[in-house]
Amino acid sequence: MWNTFDTNFHVDRRTANPSVCYEIDRQGYPLNPLGRTGLRGRGELKRWSVNYLTHLVIMCGTNQIQSGKEIFKFIMKKPIKHPFYEIPSTWTTGTNMNALSLTLKTFLSSIYRTWNSIEDNYDTKIDEIIKHLTFVSTAYIDDEKNTDNAWLETSVCCYIQTNLNRIHSSNPNLDLNELFPGQSSSNYTWHQATHSSPLLDSERDVLRLISTHYNAYW
Repeated sequence: MWNTFDTNFHVDRRTANPSVCYEIDRQGYPLNPLGRTGLRGRGELKRWSVNYLTHLVIMCGTNQIQSGKEIFKFIMKKPIKHPFYEIPSTWTTGTNMNALSLTLKTFLSSIYRTWNSIEDNYDTKIDEIIKHLTFVSTAYIDDEKNTDNAWLETSVCCYIQTNLNRIHSSNPNLDLNELFPGQSSSNYTWHQATHSSPLLDSERDVLRLISTHYNAYW
């Protein structure tokens, strides 16, 4: 069921680009809307056509000022097999915010459990983050795993905390520094958000977009 919500498998097979429907070739395979990659088939991706990720940007002000702007830090995943850090991301089945919220709650809870010893009320705090997420954008991901018939797209959601301009905070009643204290010994930790952050270009662009919107130092 191409270019629609596939009710047989409960998967959204529509591209996130609202003005584009991907084409189907003569053999019945979906075609990558941004052109050929030179590799047919599904490759390493889970699904034909769109494979959805959600990137979760969690940024926290540091109360430090540079060039008249607040310096922020963000939660990132430490590199394992390559030199770039990563914005946390997880597989999803589409861009519907109700579905994303459930997926991201499970995902963020797993990050919390690798970061902290479990608290009795941590689930409530995770709920507060998910409830106050801001949807940023959807985008095609230029990834080496893309093929002629399967490709990656992402939905970006963010959560912001700043003490210097609390009106911009997603939820002023929650302190990320208490929820994710200091530097973690897990794969996830805080890192300063700057133009030199060692991210892939596509993920750095996302961070720059959010930083610019909130007048953060970049």
